[in-house]
Amino acid sequence: MKKGFFVAAFLGILLIFGASGAGATQLIWTPVNPSFGGFYANGQYLLDKANAQNHFEEKYEQPSVLDSFEESLARAILSQLSSKIVEKAFGTQGEFTGGHYEVGGQSIDVDTSGSEITVNVTDTLTGGSTTIKVPYY
Repeated sequence: MKKGFFVAAFLGILLIFGASGAGATQLIWTPVNPSFGGFYANGQYLLDKANAQNHFEEKYEQPSVLDSFEESLARAILSQLSSKIVEKAFGTQGEFTGGHYEVGGQSIDVDTSGSEITVNVTDTLTGGSTTIKVPYY
């Protein structure tokens, strides 16, 4: 009889706990960063934390007037050279012959003979080069 009582009590307890539903809910993720929809007041806190971890010091020197002028002049010359190459390739106007040009640390060789215009640009500092081929139209 004692054994039957314990079995009945065990089954009763099991029935009580088994009948109750699990108390779980769905997990919901919310972003922290305000750039991705998080709380707007977290922005300054996150920026302060990032700046505290940043050990990079930006070293920027203002270019001199002479350096700015040289760069501007080199861009203007390269712009005119590229315009002449395009005019020659598409036959719109003017006559352009190839040649060798040194502009702003770049060595430019233009070859207009053959079925296309070949432009070879070489960086005089690093030695790297790029070849551009433009067909005639």
